[in-house]
Amino acid sequence: PDCAVVVAYGRILPPEFLRIPPRGVVNLHASLLPRFRGAAPVQRALMAGEKVTGNTVMLVNERLDAGDILAQEKIPVKEEDNCLTLSRILSLKGADLLVRTLDLWFRGKITPVPQREEEATYAPPILREELRICWKAPALSVRDRVRGLYPNAYAHFRGKRIKILRVAPTEGEGEPGEILKGEGFRVACGRGAVRVLELISPKGRRVSGEEFLRGYSPEEGELLK
Repeated sequence: PDCAVVVAYGRILPPEFLRIPPRGVVNLHASLLPRFRGAAPVQRALMAGEKVTGNTVMLVNERLDAGDILAQEKIPVKEEDNCLTLSRILSLKGADLLVRTLDLWFRGKITPVPQREEEATYAPPILREELRICWKAPALSVRDRVRGLYPNAYAHFRGKRIKILRVAPTEGEGEPGEILKGEGFRVACGRGAVRVLELISPKGRRVSGEEFLRGYSPEEGELLK
C-alpha cells in the first residue's frame, strides 16, 4: 500500500510495519497535538476545562502520538458538551479533515511539521478510581469532571451509587459533599457549590435533580460521598 491509516488504534506500531508504506502511516488524533497525547484526549480535555480542542492528522512514528503534523483543525468546546457529544463532533469533523489531508498529502501539497516537545501533555486512560467525584475540588472542577467522565461520574448517597450526569456551578457553602438546603439540588464543593441537574438514581432511573429531591427527601446536612 502507498499509505496506511489508523484512527484510535491505541498501540505503538512496530518499526517494521511503519517502513512498509512509502507515504507512511497516517493517524487521526482527537486533540491539538502535542497537547493530550494518549488514550483519552477528549475526556482529559474536558476534565481540564479546555475551551478549544480539535483534531490532528499526523504521521505515525515509534513514539506515542509524537509524529510530524500534517494538518490540524480547532473545534470550540461548548459548556454543555460532555465526552459523548464532543466525541461525536470530533469524529464527524475528523473524518472530513482526514480525507482532505490525505488528498493533499498524496499530491505533495503538505510539508510535515515537527511537534513542539516542550508543549507536550498527556491523556492517560481513565482509571476506575477517577470516576468517583471528589467534592473537595472547586465547583468548576467538579463540573468539568462530570462532563469529561460522562456518563460514569458517580457518588454515594445513603450507601448506594448514583451517577451524576449534569451539573452547573452555583453559589453555596458547606462541608464538601453536603446537600444544601434551598432552591434545587445543590451540593457543596471545596469552593462554591454545584446544582445537580440530572442523575441516575439508586434505582437506575434517569431523573432531574428536583425529581431526586422529591423522591428521596435528603435531610439537612446529609452528604454525598
